[in-house]
Amino acid sequence: MKHWLAGLVVGLGVATSASAYVTEAYLFSEWSSPSMPASAPFTFTGTKGVKLTLNSSGLAVGTNALPGAVSVGIEFSFRYRQHTGLLNDGETFSEPLADRVDAEIGRWDDVDFIDEGPIDEPLNADFGANTVLFLMQHDCALTHILIAEDAGWDPFALWWDADGDFGSGAVPLFTGFNIPTRNAILARPDFAADDSGDDIDQAYLFVFGGAGLPPGYLAIAEIGNFGAEGLEVDFAGARCIPEPGSGLLVALAVWMVAGMVRRIPSLRN
Repeated sequence: MKHWLAGLVVGLGVATSASAYVTEAYLFSEWSSPSMPASAPFTFTGTKGVKLTLNSSGLAVGTNALPGAVSVGIEFSFRYRQHTGLLNDGETFSEPLADRVDAEIGRWDDVDFIDEGPIDEPLNADFGANTVLFLMQHDCALTHILIAEDAGWDPFALWWDADGDFGSGAVPLFTGFNIPTRNAILARPDFAADDSGDDIDQAYLFVFGGAGLPPGYLAIAEIGNFGAEGLEVDFAGARCIPEPGSGLLVALAVWMVAGMVRRIPSLRN
């Protein structure tokens, strides 16, 4: 698969924009669920943070007050496909890298946890500068994507591509923050740029309206940070749009069972 990094660079100029897919974006500093540790499926409920205003390139250009608690049922976690750059560099582990990354980003277990030693290493995927993590295909349309980040407040870019080569058809869903938005968030007491204290963790929630984000591939790219720490992703997962026929099938099954009960005396007694 070629043109990965080239696609990430030129993708801002593609015809399809982030605004065509992302209808709401949130950055949470606190949540009431899930409890730690947790693996999907689980319910995420964000309770403190901001609602982001994204432009057509996926750049956060403003914030609004959180309208209240925001909840969503997360159905599955993403899986490792490939990467460029340094991922989990310097860590010691015996399992294949793909299995290690799947275990890290598939388990909500490193938010509000500070160790920075060998206990901490298996809990999140550590990105080197300019590293890109490519995720396996999602074969359903998505209503939500949830990404939890552990460590100092570190920007990243999230890209979608239908065929997975991340060439000219790649779409930027999120590309970080402009300076005024960055400064406004860092001025809040519940966010910080350094990797210390209870304010180090955050969760990003992206909402896709209408027909949702189409089946395809995702890439998470490290794009620099505002503190001394690198990007550390603790969880990456999503929710699918239910298949149109699923509700009809359930209704049909209920109707058939009801019909059997009416027809068979032994089932009524």
